[in-house]
Amino acid sequence: GYDWDHPALIETYRGTQFGSPVDHNYNWHDAITGAGNGGICVPDSPVPCDDHGHGTHTAGTMVGDDFGANQIGVAPGAEWIGCRCMDQGDGTPGTYADCLQWMIAPTDLAGSNPDPARAPDVLNNSWSCPASEGCTDINVLKTVVENVRAAGIVVVVSAGNEGPGCETVARPIAIYDGSFSIGATDINDDIAGFSSRGAVSVDGSGRAKPDMSAPGVNVRSSIPGGSYSSSSGTSMAAPHVAGAVALLVSANPGLRGDVDAIESILTATSVPKTSGETCSGVPGSSVPNHTFGHGILDVYAAYLDALNQAVGVDGAETVPARSTVRNEPNPFNPATAIHFTLPAAGAVTMTVYDVRGRAIRSLLAGESLGAGPQTVRWDGTIDAETEAPSGVYFYRIEAGAFRATGRMNLVR
Repeated sequence: GYDWDHPALIETYRGTQFGSPVDHNYNWHDAITGAGNGGICVPDSPVPCDDHGHGTHTAGTMVGDDFGANQIGVAPGAEWIGCRCMDQGDGTPGTYADCLQWMIAPTDLAGSNPDPARAPDVLNNSWSCPASEGCTDINVLKTVVENVRAAGIVVVVSAGNEGPGCETVARPIAIYDGSFSIGATDINDDIAGFSSRGAVSVDGSGRAKPDMSAPGVNVRSSIPGGSYSSSSGTSMAAPHVAGAVALLVSANPGLRGDVDAIESILTATSVPKTSGETCSGVPGSSVPNHTFGHGILDVYAAYLDALNQAVGVDGAETVPARSTVRNEPNPFNPATAIHFTLPAAGAVTMTVYDVRGRAIRSLLAGESLGAGPQTVRWDGTIDAETEAPSGVYFYRIEAGAFRATGRMNLVR
């Protein structure tokens, strides 16, 4: 579950409607409908709640930001929705499947009027389903995971905390090919001792896992009650990657729904890591390996690669833009010049966004510009009377199939 009105989560919750009442329809679902185990969350709760603390912590790592001293999220400008699949830390195949299915087409609070247009771009799954919870058939959730992936949703999963032995990625849903399974590293970029290793032997597949790794030791994030605390586990590593997916889709909306492309960017830009461990006949000196997977998450490298990907958009292709956009000076005060190169003449829009993804200033609104180098100045204002405060801002340029995004740092 989730402490939805935690200071670091309330403004990134999709149900928060500024100027209007909070709306939990299509943004929250409770799969716990029975009598429950007596926790603080009532069954079929109409509002997000957290009777364990785990969900609030992982959500903070994905999108948390109190717009003060606690910028804990990888993608603080993204929005989150949630589903409770565990009752005080215990789930069942039925509750897990319920939440996974709901995410494909979220419903209102009555469970009616499913709308796939409101599905998320990525799911974080910091849980496993052991035999003690009813997953005696290890393939019990395989089909629903494949369905989520087929719907264009990246399924990020914690690899498990059964390391350091080999072949310890052994529980649903981390074992599945459709899951993007994540190991945990420490502050020195060493693999955590508890991080589960591959390959997957429990189903006889010999499947390579984990897919990659991310920070998962002493990760500080939000906890219920408005506080913050540090925790360790692959559960803490997975939301780093889920947040990274949100950043990639924000940088290049053409990636939305292309799970293969997103996973390829993340693995290709990860920092390769080797080890002295040989698991399932694969030496740790090779990359990928069964300890780190393809390597450690490098969010910035993945972001740059996302900008440079040629991905179909409305039947066209975006134009690689990594080397064609920049702004200077950066950081700046009070103004900066945005330089870009258009591959062809056409109508151009340029919009400035804040870190929450809100459009704050239109610099170009369909003006016709010629092919070649262009420069547009932003004076650091929201309008004629309002200066933008210090912070990080993004500009988005669109001209036909051309898409480009850049980051600016305003320092007053």
